[in-house]
Amino acid sequence: MNHQEELELQQDLEFLRGRFQELSQEIKLPHSLDPEVLCQRLENLEPEPEKVRSFPKWKGLLGVAACFAFVLGAVWMNGGFVREASSGMPEMASMNLESSSAMAAAQEPNMKMAPAQTNFEMTAEDSMEETAEEAVQEGEQLPSQMDRGLKSTQPEQIESYEQARQTLPYGSYLPEESASLTYESGYVTEMSQSALYVGENRELQVSVRLYDPAQDEPRLVNLEKPETYDLRLYTVPYADSVPAELAQVVEAPVFQAEEITTAVLEARLLPSQESGDEKTSQGSFSVQYGETLVDYYCVNLSPEEMNQIIVDTKAAIG
Repeated sequence: MNHQEELELQQDLEFLRGRFQELSQEIKLPHSLDPEVLCQRLENLEPEPEKVRSFPKWKGLLGVAACFAFVLGAVWMNGGFVREASSGMPEMASMNLESSSAMAAAQEPNMKMAPAQTNFEMTAEDSMEETAEEAVQEGEQLPSQMDRGLKSTQPEQIESYEQARQTLPYGSYLPEESASLTYESGYVTEMSQSALYVGENRELQVSVRLYDPAQDEPRLVNLEKPETYDLRLYTVPYADSVPAELAQVVEAPVFQAEEITTAVLEARLLPSQESGDEKTSQGSFSVQYGETLVDYYCVNLSPEEMNQIIVDTKAAIG
């Protein structure tokens, strides 16, 4: 809209505002509805005996007067506005039509792009509604929300060591039982398998899953740079002594299976430095076996024992 059009629109609005004021002044009520006359009549009204569900006459008169004034004013206003709008504002109607067309054209690309939104932008509610609509169209029976959400994530407990070792595809990555460590419990999902081994003042936790480059590659250690994995180079609390750029790899390092030696594990399995804690060694680390990653956390197992467990695991998986 250019300056000339804005000026013309402003003039039209001023004309309508003035016309409205003129019409308002021309509205005159009948003498019988004059406020003074109505007040005088109200004062001269004689009260009548009260009746059930009846209303005083003066309320009826006021209601009629109000309705009459409202209707009369509406008729005058409506008639004047229609006449002036039809004769003096054709350009304004054309402008509104053009604006509506422009808005519709601007919204059309967005409407076409809506179905192409990614699942990340969709809420869970939207996704469920679309699934429901598709299933209804195809005549299928929908599973419950709990079945959909928990079918692949609900862990299944594994009671025995034999069952844990035979569970595919990760059972063969679990350590064998020994005189000092026995299988206590375990769980399996479609994505991972875990197990707990215990012994006298000893504990070994093992978790097996698929190696994820995006998540795990930043934690790969460089054996030529001991600062990426050797806890002996730092003091407790590690949050204060480990550089921020190395915190992720030092906290949870990932070693290649062929890189593991007793000397490497000595850098990870250290005596507890907490007061009153008698653990002779404890520590955590991860080992990559091809496309599989195994997380270890052990208490009171020596570096030699942990090294033997990893050697046996490599032999078991071939």
